[in-house]
Amino acid sequence: MLRADDVFCCLGTTIKLAKTKEAFRAVDFDAPVQLAKVALHNGAKQFLLVSALGANKASSIFYNRVKGEVEEEIAKLGYLTCHFLRPSLLLGDRKEHRAGEKAAQVFYNLFGRIIPQRYQAIDSAKVARALLFLASSDRPGQWVHESESLQSY
Repeated sequence: MLRADDVFCCLGTTIKLAKTKEAFRAVDFDAPVQLAKVALHNGAKQFLLVSALGANKASSIFYNRVKGEVEEEIAKLGYLTCHFLRPSLLLGDRKEHRAGEKAAQVFYNLFGRIIPQRYQAIDSAKVARALLFLASSDRPGQWVHESESLQSY
């Protein structure tokens, strides 16, 4: 049995790693929704989800659409508090190497100051600090935190 007051969900993959849209959806939609349902059933009051910049259930981009759909589905479950964090490109150590992300990191390092803050890459440690702060903030309701607001953590 899974028992918790606060649930932090940072699950996510890429189409490249998942290999199919169905497998991607299983990780980025099905697993977080199932976790949210089980935890709520067992008494959890708050759900915090690391989603993605551009999450939108009506997006023509599959990745963004799935992220928007999972936010919407979790929001409907009845948690006292939901926080959806939408970071831009996450910086930090990874086990796998992603050539596109590595190139983006170099680009951000060179031109980051001229990129609008909403789109600037963000260190994963900032997102982790934001999760901890928000979990302790005692703000019932449903909240969306865009990447630029996460930069201050």
